[in-house]
Amino acid sequence: MTDIGFKDIGELATQEADVTIVKSQNKSQEFYGWQIPFTESKNIFSYDISVKAGYDFASIDVVPDEKNLKVTVKLPEAKILNTDLDTDSFKLFDETQGLFTNITLTEPNTGLSEMKDEANTKAISNGLLDKAKENAQVLIKGMLASSYDFSKYTLVFEDK
Repeated sequence: MTDIGFKDIGELATQEADVTIVKSQNKSQEFYGWQIPFTESKNIFSYDISVKAGYDFASIDVVPDEKNLKVTVKLPEAKILNTDLDTDSFKLFDETQGLFTNITLTEPNTGLSEMKDEANTKAISNGLLDKAKENAQVLIKGMLASSYDFSKYTLVFEDK
């Protein structure tokens, strides 16, 4: 059975970071804290992950001031809108299966979630949200240009 639901969204994705994450998973059998020889299983693999950042349109306020010929745009902080792991980009670098030690299906799935979190962290630390804000200002100015003549009006961006 398949369920489907639709909902209205109004997102402005203004920047994307493409990140490749390499993950290593190790598992072995232990006996009283000692690793049992030849039981170590190991996987080293990578995925490409796309991280999109931007804004929810409902959170952007445009405040025109006709008297002072000024348009103020209040922007909240940019946020991560989507993190997409490309399953077709999977690369396996090493796979070693130890005796009596298998890496279960839930372990790689947990690893995928951790990879997405790591991709988000790397993208943010490399300036994704700052670049999203810069590009949002360019895009919003372009959208407002059809309603306001910016040779007469002053456009001001403020943090919300």
